[in-house]
Amino acid sequence: MAIPLEIDIKTGEIKSPYGDLFFNFDVDQFSIVGIEISEPNRRQGIGTGLVNAAEKLARELECLKVEVPATPSRMAISFWNKNGYEFALKEEKALVARIMKSKSSSKIFDSDSGIVLMHKRIR
Repeated sequence: MAIPLEIDIKTGEIKSPYGDLFFNFDVDQFSIVGIEISEPNRRQGIGTGLVNAAEKLARELECLKVEVPATPSRMAISFWNKNGYEFALKEEKALVARIMKSKSSSKIFDSDSGIVLMHKRIR
């Protein structure tokens, strides 16, 4: 599904009528710091479309990778895995395994930093 997007590099936002993605970047790294999709529009490819647009922008900015501070839940980790992201810190391997075995997709697990750092090389 093609969604109309408005990209604002100054504010670090990619906006659509159905949800928004927030980012920042420096010389070689692009970080997705949040995605907000309205409840009735979830699980329709909107988040993936926003992530694809962010990755395209990151390539245009000549960044080497995209990082995401993901919520430590099965739903969030699964979303990022499906989009080609891996956990960035080997120390989080056991936590990620515990999260993925959870029966609840929305349960948020405790982590030292409150997040699970995910990343994807794009160049």
